[in-house]
Amino acid sequence: MRKKIMNGIAAIVAAALLLTAALPASAADDPADGQSPIEIYTPGKTGEDVSIGNAGIEIIGKAEGETSLRITVDGKTAGKAEVAADGSFTAKVGSFALAFGENEVTLVPASGKPSQSVTIKKQNYYDIADLDLKIANAAESHVGEGVSKYCPALSVGGQTVKTYNGFSVLPADGPNAAPAEATIDLTALSSTVRYFHSVIGVDDFANIAGAVLSSAEYSVLADGKEIAKSRPVTMNETLEISAEIPSGTKKLTLSVSNSNGSNHGDYADWINPRLFLKESDYGDTEMTLFDEETASTLTATAQVGARVAVKNGFSAVSIKPVKANETVTARIFNFTSTYARSMQNGALCEVSAKADEQGNYNFKLNDLYTAGEYLFVFDGVTEIAASKADNAYAFANGKGTKAALNMTLTFAGKNAGAFTAVSEEAAAAPKGTKATDAEKARARETYEGYITNLKNFPSKVTIGTKEYVGFGDKDFYEMSRKTTKNATTKSEDTEIVLLHTTSALQFTLKTVYYPDYAAFDWVIYFTNTTMSKSPKVSGLSPAELTFEGENPIILTNCSDAEAITGTPAPYTPRSYSLEESPNLSFAPTNARSTEAAFPYYNLEYGNKGAFVVTSWAGQWVTDFNYADGKTSFSGRQEVFDSYLKAGETARTPLTAVILYDGRDTDRATNLWRQWFIDCNMFKKDGENNIKPFVAGVTSAVFNEMMGATEQSQIDYIEKYYNIGVNLDLWWMDAGWYEKGGLSTVGEQGWSYVGSWKVNETRFPTKFKAVSEAAAKHNMMTLLWFEPERVAFSMSSSDFDTYGMKRDWLVGYNKEKNNALGPNGYRMFDLSNPEALNWMINRINGVLNEGGISFYREDLNTGSIRDIWRQAESADPDRSGMIENGYVQGHYALWDGILANENIKMIDSCASGGHRLELESMRRAVALHATDYNYNDMPAKHQSTYGLASWLPFGGANTGTGGNVTDTSKYNMRSAYRQSMILQFNVDSLSAEEKTIVANSEKEWRKLSEYFYDDIYQLTKNTASANEWYSYGYMNSEEQNGFALVFRHFGNYSPESQTIRLKGLNANDTYEITFADQDGTITATGAELMSTGVLVTLNENEAEGGSDSDVIYIKRTAQGPDDGDDDVMYGDVDANGTVEATDALWALQAYVGSRQLDEKAFKAADVNLDKEVNTSDALAILQYAVKLRDKLPIA
Repeated sequence: MRKKIMNGIAAIVAAALLLTAALPASAADDPADGQSPIEIYTPGKTGEDVSIGNAGIEIIGKAEGETSLRITVDGKTAGKAEVAADGSFTAKVGSFALAFGENEVTLVPASGKPSQSVTIKKQNYYDIADLDLKIANAAESHVGEGVSKYCPALSVGGQTVKTYNGFSVLPADGPNAAPAEATIDLTALSSTVRYFHSVIGVDDFANIAGAVLSSAEYSVLADGKEIAKSRPVTMNETLEISAEIPSGTKKLTLSVSNSNGSNHGDYADWINPRLFLKESDYGDTEMTLFDEETASTLTATAQVGARVAVKNGFSAVSIKPVKANETVTARIFNFTSTYARSMQNGALCEVSAKADEQGNYNFKLNDLYTAGEYLFVFDGVTEIAASKADNAYAFANGKGTKAALNMTLTFAGKNAGAFTAVSEEAAAAPKGTKATDAEKARARETYEGYITNLKNFPSKVTIGTKEYVGFGDKDFYEMSRKTTKNATTKSEDTEIVLLHTTSALQFTLKTVYYPDYAAFDWVIYFTNTTMSKSPKVSGLSPAELTFEGENPIILTNCSDAEAITGTPAPYTPRSYSLEESPNLSFAPTNARSTEAAFPYYNLEYGNKGAFVVTSWAGQWVTDFNYADGKTSFSGRQEVFDSYLKAGETARTPLTAVILYDGRDTDRATNLWRQWFIDCNMFKKDGENNIKPFVAGVTSAVFNEMMGATEQSQIDYIEKYYNIGVNLDLWWMDAGWYEKGGLSTVGEQGWSYVGSWKVNETRFPTKFKAVSEAAAKHNMMTLLWFEPERVAFSMSSSDFDTYGMKRDWLVGYNKEKNNALGPNGYRMFDLSNPEALNWMINRINGVLNEGGISFYREDLNTGSIRDIWRQAESADPDRSGMIENGYVQGHYALWDGILANENIKMIDSCASGGHRLELESMRRAVALHATDYNYNDMPAKHQSTYGLASWLPFGGANTGTGGNVTDTSKYNMRSAYRQSMILQFNVDSLSAEEKTIVANSEKEWRKLSEYFYDDIYQLTKNTASANEWYSYGYMNSEEQNGFALVFRHFGNYSPESQTIRLKGLNANDTYEITFADQDGTITATGAELMSTGVLVTLNENEAEGGSDSDVIYIKRTAQGPDDGDDDVMYGDVDANGTVEATDALWALQAYVGSRQLDEKAFKAADVNLDKEVNTSDALAILQYAVKLRDKLPIA
């Protein structure tokens, strides 16, 4: 038997070797050295490089010194162009010479000098954005560009679809407003058109806060007669609209109306709008790369994929699997780097189908997808034929090989060369969410390269007139160097002290390396050690970094100013391609560090990435510039051009970096979170992070604290306790201080801040009684402050009454008795040491007297940057210095409060989440991360993930207005963050609602066990009323977790949806249960991550049909340890298919003539007996030649 096996294997292998062939040599002209004499003038802009229908194209230019030019199309001669005496020429290329899609037209000089090429597209359609559009009745219009400076392209579908090919119109406001119309004169076209198609959607960056309420209706009119109309379309969803154009139509009008009487956020995008010569031109030619003669069977657990690159547009795809589920779902993605990373771009289209009579699954797509590289994923396919191919990839369970699936694309027009070469599949990212040894080594090498040879330190500064890059210049003398270990931050901390010998400025480099996290950070301090002012310090940048790799992409976040950044929810994830926008700058709008900007960046480049962070609680700026395969980064204080006074110290922003390998945004996100959780979050005892907690607050009942008393607070603590709710913290907000109460009792309201003295009329024990009542139920108490804003008028006696000096205000002018600040307010000067100490003592005094454990700080001052700049203008040689001292003072303020043994934590609130940079978040958490509409639940869902993916501890309240007196499971679950803040008028809740609140608190506690584990977004990024949103947490070691699922309230929101889980081990078995539904699902991780979990939500928990549920994920059996879960059993040589060669490898390993690495050994051990022997080789051979249906492992 063994001999027969060997003979069979040998024959098959020999045949395979004989079938290999070399690729033909290129037929392209070999250009001579030097520069081409040809200049091409036309085509020179978008629309001129297109041949439509039977029309040819003219290439106009100049070729001095030439007599004629040979015209070639993709290497084939297509004509000749004569060159006039003045060098001008017109090269005519007939339509017959062009294939549909992209063509490389080359002009070859008769002289033999270098040629010149231009890409010409042939198509049977017009891109409407290239035509002469007549737009009327639009409040705004944007053609070929985005609607916001924060996104240069049109963007729909939660940023899954971005393009410049299209336009956006904002219809007029009002219930009877005329629709916005874009009209095309069809008589001006060179060819008759009979079919229209477009993708439609409200732009993701509609620049009005609350655009989740946007709703637009689209219509197509032929000579004024409606031929197509859409349903109302909301933010983040995409639809398609199409119509046959009646014969003889002269004008086609694309119309948009506000569907609800308001144009609030209705930036209606027409994406890839096209006019086709006839309907069949949308897709009439089927083509495939599959070759049945060289095919073998590709086997997967639940998902296969294909990657191809095309030069022509396609509108449909079909597959013919060997085995598949009754229903198969196809998804298409733009390709980026790898299979896994491409899927994280979000699906351009998702379509489900059942097999036809011939066993084909046919998927009609929502658009004509033009030239580019695409990944197709088919969920529910377990076996499909694949043939060897050099210009395609086939995937099983995410693992790819050069092969073509049994798949056909339907193209818009014939083109024998419709398929083109695919890019190489990059190495998959490492598995798991801990830094690998290779990542740690790369980080260590980079970090030590900075501090070992200080000329490499990535900074620059100008002292006087001399610029220094790094600190390697002879002008710097190293005075000392010391490294210590910090158990709390799990780091190695190095402090290097340098003397700049010509100025006597002392520079201190504080650098930190985190050996287990591939992370490091640094900050630079500098002090004037002389008795006179120093030379000016300018051009100061602590971070001048370079990252080498193609296709750089910045992944970041819109932060908390949705009204400014034009996003439907705070903390909406956002991405930028530096190949499309090579020069990008970011800065906050008002010197609050995360107002309309977010200084946290995940930069992907090549097949690796880096988190880069600039931390500065003031006005910072970051720049990204990309050229020649290199991305440069600079992060710094926006303005610093100042001398230092004697003894004065200034500092730079902190820069933090994490390096990682591969492109996998989910893995990268969780690498960041683990570093943040383990090494950055404030730990009062030096070891443990704060536990997630449930808080109660009466702000919506007593108008913040303006109408509250000590007794009302104590009563409310008991009210919650009596309905079965266990709180961990009692929250007391603004309006507790003298003169801060209601105007109806003669006080001036919560905004009259500055005294920081408790109103003892309403709070006679200064909160001590409240804290004692809370302590009986094991609760902490929290108290609100806003120390940086002073409401006193400059002539007020309150300065003397409360012990505050006027010269403690920014920009104080004694002669004029005025200081700087907006709207009648002043800004307390934390750069003044005396003022700073007074404030620390005043705050700690109130906290200690009241038994308070949690300090909450707000900052509602506007125009902070302008205040600093105006104050600094008094001495132009001190630009940036007041800001610098102020930022240092604010960090010192918080350090002084955290040094108070009674204070467990700080809550950072600046009109919501406008001060959340890294150094603040090393001292605080964000319990109230936005002031945006607390009742906008879809926005809250989206921002919960967006916030937690960067800042692992955040809070959310249960709502205001009607949500104070009523609630539902949907509303409660919408507030499930690390801190859930209950904001109810308990007496107004019904008995059923009180039960919902109590049950939700207990459900939240069950889920809170996972809040410091890995997080995943499970649907696309959407706040659409007509779509679902889901995210979840997984414990990567125990392989247990949960997912929250929300069905939004729109009329077109489906009752059922498939949720694909993430973070599971492919070969493990899991039990899936639900909070609100009966039944249990048992499936493998591979199945749950591909075919997913079908969830039905039809309880209508909240008004409008909103619904929610919790998916509980529990591992019940551990599958084979596949090391990395891309091992394909039987595929010993890792080429993506199981063949006779694999059996030969297994047999050679058994007899000792071949050494298998760990991965190959696992693939060969198909019976899991931890050996590779003849049984394995036989099983593999039988499977390869189809004598058995499955391997023993199955």
